[in-house]
Amino acid sequence: MTDTNNQERNGSKFLFGVTSTDRIIQTEQGDGFINSCIAAHGIITKIILTSYRAAGALTEMVLFNEQGATFVITIESGVFTPSGLVLTDEDIQIAHKQITLSDTTDILILATRMARRAGLKPVFPEQSEFSSILEFTVN
Repeated sequence: MTDTNNQERNGSKFLFGVTSTDRIIQTEQGDGFINSCIAAHGIITKIILTSYRAAGALTEMVLFNEQGATFVITIESGVFTPSGLVLTDEDIQIAHKQITLSDTTDILILATRMARRAGLKPVFPEQSEFSSILEFTVN
């Protein structure tokens, strides 16, 4: 399957397209969401990615800024809807956005692209008995 065919197929169903050679394509929607989160929250100094079950699999991505404020993105697995990526004034005010992504591929690519954009490095959480999967920090 060519990259173009893969992109067309992935573009409507997934946040990020991934080719058969593991190249990330179709990033406009995902990068737009990342940019809007950074613009709304400020300089991100830490991200904690946590996974748990509550009537289904959920992932939370908690963004910390340089003032210590948090912005939580709750991610459900399901049918991806691009319109759900728009940050509203209410989302910003309550410091929370709930989105639905198709699969773990989109979730992990979103988290790592957000961390890279913020200049953060991955580390394992210190407390292994919690469901935090990965942290991204300045150091």
